[in-house]
Amino acid sequence: MKISLKLKTLIMVSLLTTSFISEAQSNFIHYVKHKPIVKSEVMLEVERQAKQARNDELTVIVITDYILDNNSKLTRETAKEYAETILYESRAHAIKVSPFVCASLLESESDFTSNPKHAISDVIGMGGVYSSVWFKDLKSKGFITCKDDLRNPYTNIKCSIYILAKYNAEKGNLMKALTSYKGFSKLGRSQAHSVMKGAYKVKSRLNTYA
Repeated sequence: MKISLKLKTLIMVSLLTTSFISEAQSNFIHYVKHKPIVKSEVMLEVERQAKQARNDELTVIVITDYILDNNSKLTRETAKEYAETILYESRAHAIKVSPFVCASLLESESDFTSNPKHAISDVIGMGGVYSSVWFKDLKSKGFITCKDDLRNPYTNIKCSIYILAKYNAEKGNLMKALTSYKGFSKLGRSQAHSVMKGAYKVKSRLNTYA
């Protein structure tokens, strides 16, 4: 039986089409298996937030342990609340300050004692806030209504970090900000350096928890 030229042509076209489709399918499957995964902006944001949450959790643990190392009279719950307050307040300003620096500063002022005795009567609380200097500013911000409010440890942490952040914004340098907080004497500069060294030591503890 003779096959017409037209039929032969149709058969050839059919075979070529089938071959082309098969190759295309094979190429597509290979592409799907090996193509790079492009994450959406939503996925990237979810991952970023999860990573930030984990970093925050570790920071709170590290600072909590640091607080307890310096004041064993505190319960772990209270130390954790202090640590959470430090972390929150360190980010509450336009120019943020390291929570580790804040923690080291508070340790240098009081060993995380809520109402320590300071050499100067106007210096109050855990962060050693100089009330006669800062009262008007702190009151205008709504942080306190009277000097005795500074005896509340959480209020005092908030005010202490606000003062440090304000100095940092004005000076443009954290070491200068700490020196302003501690005083421009030789002792004050030495204490500022000690605070920075303490902050580095506290931050280095993150490596043991990661």
